[in-house]
Amino acid sequence: MSCCSFVSNFGGVGGSSGGGSLTTYVIPEQWAQNNVIASQTEVVLECQLSTNFDTYKATKSGSLTGLSTRLTEPITAGTLLVEVIINGLVTNALQILHTAGSNPSGGIATIAFGLLNYVAGDLISVVLTTNGAFLPITTDLEVMVQVSEIN
Repeated sequence: MSCCSFVSNFGGVGGSSGGGSLTTYVIPEQWAQNNVIASQTEVVLECQLSTNFDTYKATKSGSLTGLSTRLTEPITAGTLLVEVIINGLVTNALQILHTAGSNPSGGIATIAFGLLNYVAGDLISVVLTTNGAFLPITTDLEVMVQVSEIN
């Protein structure tokens, strides 16, 4: 297992009618933005592994099930919203809102298998939105996305 993946197999979980196992792992990509600034709207984050694209091209069909974020400095003012997008469309289903009082240093969001599906070839990415009061503008953001597939 590499440094950036987690795999667990649960037979029959997630509505698998064929008795297959559900495999859950972190997409082998990370998204980030250094020195997050205020007043951004649905800005696509940069991939950290791919040097040519800011999307991950799905190799199999599955379901997005988790999102995690980390900030190098806690938020002291304003808001930061991080959302997963599929094929350039904001899903509104898997997101984390950060404020000084909630998730100031990062957060975790999970949804049930089957609520946010994708198919092989879909492009998965992450966007962020900050309001005008967002601080500190010296914090860096790192994002990882978890998926599940039925084998």
